[in-house]
Amino acid sequence: MKKSFLSLLFFCISVNFFAQGISVQGIARDAQSSAITDKPLTFTFSITTNNNTELYAETKTIKTDVFGVFSHIVKNGTPQNSTVFSEIDFSIQDLKMKVSVVYEGNTIEVYDQTFQYTPYAHYAINAEHAANGVPTGAIMPYIGTDAPLGWVLCDGRSIENNDDAIALKNLIGNNVPNLSGRFLKGVGARDDGDFVDEISLNQFQSQQTRLTQHLHGSAGLFTNGAGEHRHDIEKLPMDSQIITGNGGMPHLKDSNGQDESFAAVSGGGDAISESGAHLHDVLGTTDFTATDNKEIRPSSYGVNYIIKL
Repeated sequence: MKKSFLSLLFFCISVNFFAQGISVQGIARDAQSSAITDKPLTFTFSITTNNNTELYAETKTIKTDVFGVFSHIVKNGTPQNSTVFSEIDFSIQDLKMKVSVVYEGNTIEVYDQTFQYTPYAHYAINAEHAANGVPTGAIMPYIGTDAPLGWVLCDGRSIENNDDAIALKNLIGNNVPNLSGRFLKGVGARDDGDFVDEISLNQFQSQQTRLTQHLHGSAGLFTNGAGEHRHDIEKLPMDSQIITGNGGMPHLKDSNGQDESFAAVSGGGDAISESGAHLHDVLGTTDFTATDNKEIRPSSYGVNYIIKL
């Protein structure tokens, strides 16, 4: 039986590494260096840690062309374990690619190398700030408890000794803002008549957020005016005198000391003077408001805020 081997002539990590997979190309040759042409070969592609712990593996039967060339995108094969390609943690340092092939009944390992990153990928890993379109200092809501790589939680922590936070320190100083329980608000003040307090960049602003039970006074409230008017007496006042005989009803004395009769009930005569048009004050307070110690912010959903390094 001939001893066969394959030499991988080209191996690269594409710019769209995570989205499109890993491109592998090679030429299959036998022990005499003759190309193994137009032949289906079953390959196994594995991604492992530097100590050979397997993170992902897939198989693929690939037919070589008339020159013995084969190619494959690692991600498009048949997975050999429960891990899918998108779940591989490519942040682990010194990951390796292993390639083996079944040829004439023998499984032959033909490649076992640490990833050699392309210049772009190498720059993206080591750059202080990847050019991903998110500027330093950007703040966004985040549902997780631990900030992703390149971000920190807005919890007031110090970034003074964080070597990855140089650009952010130039913007905000040595501490990130503590946004626990706070809303974000645009700086400045509106000029359209809205009563909104002005706020400056990087400024905290505390405002009353609780509505407590309270009363309202009468302040400057008055009754409606009825205009100038008089009131008729429709019934005689109570009198404690004991009336005897036929002397008639008792009399009042006018300002001159003369007797003055009450107006007859049926006659409807006026018995009090006019006091002129006037208003009456309203005294006292309103009832208590229905609620006590209620938050007056809108309904909320709890998130963490994170800031870009």
